[in-house]
Amino acid sequence: MTATTTAFKYRAVYLSADTEEDKWGDGCQPGTRCCKMDQKISVESDSLKGLLETLAQEWGFSEEPSDGWIMMRNHDDTVRLIYQQNENADGHPLTDSERERWKKNEIKVWLADYSFTVEKAPAETFIIGDDEAESIGLEVS
Repeated sequence: MTATTTAFKYRAVYLSADTEEDKWGDGCQPGTRCCKMDQKISVESDSLKGLLETLAQEWGFSEEPSDGWIMMRNHDDTVRLIYQQNENADGHPLTDSERERWKKNEIKVWLADYSFTVEKAPAETFIIGDDEAESIGLEVS
């Protein structure tokens, strides 16, 4: 039997996360950028909004698209969903009190960019033939 295309799936296939020191009033500091995470992932949804919501839930980010999320298209049409947040030294989002201390330059804070590479790929419906199943020792009922 053959596979037939029935719909599209949105797939996040790669996650990279970078941080850099972010000084209140001065912005991100040159020479402080470092890689926090770099890994293959596999997260799917039937829609771009659904994919964003699933990623947000899995990594503990806001599900509201206007709250820290941006979409970036590279010159080769690769699409990335990027979530940005300020984090403390332990890599957690800032609390209200930490944000106030940051504004007074009492603590160091990092801006984290979580970049998800997204593909739009056909979701396939396919039928596995009885002969294929039997050839690997499966009983077919």
